[in-house]
Amino acid sequence: MMTNSNNNMDLDLRISHPELREELEKHEEGEKRKVFAIKAMRIGVMAIHHAQGQIDAEKIQGEGNRIIEKTEATLDKFHQRIQDLIKQDGELEQIIRQQIDGDNSPLGKALTARNQTILDNFREQFNLNKGDSALSLLGNELQAKYNEFIKNLDQRIGSKKSSPKRSRQGQ
Repeated sequence: MMTNSNNNMDLDLRISHPELREELEKHEEGEKRKVFAIKAMRIGVMAIHHAQGQIDAEKIQGEGNRIIEKTEATLDKFHQRIQDLIKQDGELEQIIRQQIDGDNSPLGKALTARNQTILDNFREQFNLNKGDSALSLLGNELQAKYNEFIKNLDQRIGSKKSSPKRSRQGQ
């Protein structure tokens, strides 16, 4: 095979295929046979390209259909999985219920611990035996105010007893 400068290609072929030989021999040897052979090759090459394109398109379409089927199957499985998770008494509800239902659930334990802490604090603040409890401090404050009130009352009563009585006429 040889390419010359004007983009032509010289090709020396030996044809042994009987049908090709028979068809080429129907044309007069020389330029006519050469023109026919070039046309036949062009038609053959176009047929090969077309067939290859057809095969490629069929492969692409087949592969596309296979991908679509797999995607649909995957989406169906995904949809079913979502339904299994969210349905009543489904997995998600069961998991949430385990976390929040009852005193032995993590939330129940946390609330029980928190409530116990609140109750303990409440009891501490209302314990009269504990000097710094809110109730003890309130009692002490009330006692101090009462003592002050009594002291003031005693002073007022005492000052009235010691002051001379005035006669009605002097008033």
